[in-house]
Amino acid sequence: MGNLHMKMRVASSLETGETIQLVDGPSKYDLSRALFDPQAVSPQKVTLRTADGTILMATVGSVEIEDGSGECFLLKGACIGLDNSRRPYEGFIRTNVRKGWIKFLKD
Repeated sequence: MGNLHMKMRVASSLETGETIQLVDGPSKYDLSRALFDPQAVSPQKVTLRTADGTILMATVGSVEIEDGSGECFLLKGACIGLDNSRRPYEGFIRTNVRKGWIKFLKD
């Protein structure tokens, strides 16, 4: 899979429906800042590191509580390429360990 963020277009390297494991995702603070930062001029980005070491930059458009733990969340947003191309995703993150997964959606 390689370092996807270094490619020009995010969409060209990712399969729709492909699930990618995250080993270093956003914290609870990072998620709340991405959604609610009143100082932001444009959408705040979070960093997602995959199991193969790829670093993806992403926006977070929505967060839902997955269970009652206060640590598990369902995410929706878009990964952003160096040329500002966007690839929608949905995913899951457990913020206390910062692990989870994302699945890429049809453009």
